[in-house]
Amino acid sequence: MKFPKMVIVEVTNKCNLQCKYCPTVTNKGYPVGNMSLGMFRGIVDAIVKEFPADTPVCNWMLGEPFMNPDYLEMCRYLSEKRLSFYVTTNLTIWNEELVRFLLSEESTCYQIIVSMDGLPWTDSMKLARPGTDQEVLRRNIRHLLAIKETLKSTKDFAVKLCERGQDWAEKEEYIQHWLNTNGVDYVCMGKILQGDNEASMRYAPCQFFDRNFMAFRWDGKLVLCDYNDKAVNEGALSYGQYKVGDSLLELYNNEFITMLRENQDKGIFFEPCRSCSYAYTGAGFTGEIQFRADKVGKPIYYSQDYYNQFFSLKLKRKPATFYTGTSESQKE
Repeated sequence: MKFPKMVIVEVTNKCNLQCKYCPTVTNKGYPVGNMSLGMFRGIVDAIVKEFPADTPVCNWMLGEPFMNPDYLEMCRYLSEKRLSFYVTTNLTIWNEELVRFLLSEESTCYQIIVSMDGLPWTDSMKLARPGTDQEVLRRNIRHLLAIKETLKSTKDFAVKLCERGQDWAEKEEYIQHWLNTNGVDYVCMGKILQGDNEASMRYAPCQFFDRNFMAFRWDGKLVLCDYNDKAVNEGALSYGQYKVGDSLLELYNNEFITMLRENQDKGIFFEPCRSCSYAYTGAGFTGEIQFRADKVGKPIYYSQDYYNQFFSLKLKRKPATFYTGTSESQKE
């Protein structure tokens, strides 16, 4: 019997931006909407009942979570059930009550990530994230950091840049600029996710749905991952539809997904997995990095998992057991 190491719950696929390459923007047919509070609570109750106590939740997937009017109540419910979770937002929508809750000790949120794909003084965000009001974004970040300082919050705060065509000079300056900003704990850089391989050159099984994640769309559809456009927006190889009261453990180990896992372990891959280049296959790398123009003046710790690179002044990363599946709570 398999357990996911993290549960991804898409609270909405609505978004106020039109970011380049985003699966939400390229969506040509998947319905748009918000997850109901009732469905969200049903999933959370099942996580508490059926999965290991240390299973974290990502209550975000493709949309802007602050657009769901029930998002604060969803975060409160996760905290009430003592489930750790993290939030990714573009922070162009300000909700003071929500931000203060996320940063409070009452909340079980362990990190807030703000996606911002360019330096504040360049035109990158106009090209990479159409719809962004840069002045509003800068003001909201300043406000969040001020609240974090006032509350003496222990929650991690990060900014993220997704590769959407920026040159390496801007990427390096972005990392150094934000690491020099008080209250920023780390910088994340997401790898570009665009297109499939023209021919199938799949070699290794993908660990996304095998050892790592269980992903719910806002309407309860279970999808293999939240990266491949065909899997996400076309529902290719979907392995079920959650309804309140269903067993998550049974869904995560049903006949169809078990067949997919067994076949890929034998080197047999079905589309869109056959030609997908976004495979989870290893534990990543860690070390120190130095930039050409070192504006930080301190050691910069670097780590990389499947799609993201992390830069910080603190040596902190997920343990290798998160990726390799050897922790005691995740044994089969």
